[in-house]
Amino acid sequence: MFLGINLTSNLLRAQIFTHIEDLPNIYLMFSLDSSEASKKRKEEVERLDHPQVYYSFLRQSMNEDTMGASIIFNLQQNKKQLKYDDRKRTCPVDAGVMPIHGACNKCRKCFSPGVYK
Repeated sequence: MFLGINLTSNLLRAQIFTHIEDLPNIYLMFSLDSSEASKKRKEEVERLDHPQVYYSFLRQSMNEDTMGASIIFNLQQNKKQLKYDDRKRTCPVDAGVMPIHGACNKCRKCFSPGVYK
């Protein structure tokens, strides 16, 4: 299945994971935020024990626990820019250091093998 191509899927519900095969080129990004419901969903995902799951986190303030997420997106709606404090994990567009046009193709942070570790 798509040999040589890494497939990444962003998921919000843990139940979907049970229908996805454990293949070496399938990566599952699970979205988190600071809500209690999100913490419970993360626990559900961890119990499923998929070997190539990683987390993104939607940060609304600098003091939030990002729960070990590999990628941090800063919520910017109606707010000043949050700091670009973690250059390895924070989306440069959301931090205001890169224009959105073509940014994902230039950055590739969400899709690079290092993010899965």
